[in-house]
Amino acid sequence: MKLIIKEQLWRIGFPETTDMKPPSQPVKIKGASKKVKPSPNDSLTTQCPSYFEHVDKRFPDSPTPKSQKSQKSSNKGARISKPPPTTSPPQVQQVSTPIPTPISPSIKEVQIALKIPFIDKMTVFMHKYIDRIINVVEDGNCRFRAVLALLGKGEDAHELVRHDLIKELVNHKDSYTRISGDETKFESVNEALVPWGGAYAPFSHWMRFPDMGHLIASAYDIVCIDLRHYSFSETFFPLRTTPPTNPIDRIICVGWIAKSRHFVQVYLKPGCPIPPTSPKWALYHTEVADTWLDLLWIGCTILKG
Repeated sequence: MKLIIKEQLWRIGFPETTDMKPPSQPVKIKGASKKVKPSPNDSLTTQCPSYFEHVDKRFPDSPTPKSQKSQKSSNKGARISKPPPTTSPPQVQQVSTPIPTPISPSIKEVQIALKIPFIDKMTVFMHKYIDRIINVVEDGNCRFRAVLALLGKGEDAHELVRHDLIKELVNHKDSYTRISGDETKFESVNEALVPWGGAYAPFSHWMRFPDMGHLIASAYDIVCIDLRHYSFSETFFPLRTTPPTNPIDRIICVGWIAKSRHFVQVYLKPGCPIPPTSPKWALYHTEVADTWLDLLWIGCTILKG
């Protein structure tokens, strides 16, 4: 790099020793350059040469296509015509299609849902199989009242149910002692069935399930269903009798409302599913009662536990 710089400095200081020559014409370093006057052939309105003219000027020997020559000659001196008017496409009349309205439940279904009280307290699966629910008086005897009303005898004479169940319990003491587990539990069930003389029966005199479910089924020769929401629902069959020709007509259902600890009448639709059979019925029923389960399979479905 130093050698190159030294060589350039040597040429500037001693130009006679190099091949550098002074310019042939003096270079003007002062004043502005003079403007060149336009020639007479130049005109501001002169059209700029086209691309083809540039090509012809540069390559004069190249042939020009006839189509281009004819087009150039035909377009020479021709006026520029306006483009043809564009026609707008025909307007299509939009036909508004009606929006289908969502199918709402029938008025009958809504009325049924609104008219059934306590249905939200029952298990959700059984809602569509419940025909109606009827309340009873809340005085500690509500389950006895519900059973009597479901038998078609009203609810006021609920003490009759207590007497009928005591009779069933005493007449088949050995059988119900085995179902209860021991003598102490048997006596506890017997004491709970004794009528209470006060206005409101205490908890010790309430109807208890599953202990009294077998009593109700066997005393009245019916199928008794204990329907609950959160806890285990059961079906109780008679222990010692054969079923009638149509056992579907011999079904009653008592509903348990857990929050208020209250019982109501529940009327089920024909052919509806029923809860599982009580395990103790499977252990302690007699052979003649086996056909209860067989005949009920024909008319309704028994849910498995």
